[in-house]
Amino acid sequence: MAWPKAKQLKFLSDQPVIRVATVDGRCKPQITPVCHVVWQGKIYWASDLDTKKVANISRHASVALVADIYKSNWRNMGGVMAQGRAKIIKRGPLFLKVRELLYKKFRVYKSNAGFDEGEAAIIEVTPSHLFNWWF
Repeated sequence: MAWPKAKQLKFLSDQPVIRVATVDGRCKPQITPVCHVVWQGKIYWASDLDTKKVANISRHASVALVADIYKSNWRNMGGVMAQGRAKIIKRGPLFLKVRELLYKKFRVYKSNAGFDEGEAAIIEVTPSHLFNWWF
């Protein structure tokens, strides 16, 4: 049964890590785990500018991402997948706001992997399709 969009986004928000799929210029897929936040109906994470996923997104804005819970007894497990368009943000008020949200959710981020405008990117995904499953 499909969950309402708000419940799907809350599930994504509550997970510590999502896996993001991008494709390169030759349409070879890459999947990367990222620490993320969900804010105002969009999904965000930070990345160094020289990563493969940033290069892939600059060529192909379409991405997919997933968060799931797996249990060996196959009870109370499931997940949410989102498909959408990604945007690279390198500076400005949105960059600073999302950085603040990431630092709040992942306190170790600020002390061990801080990032500044122009030195890193915030990736913003606007979901166009959300899909959930649950057992």
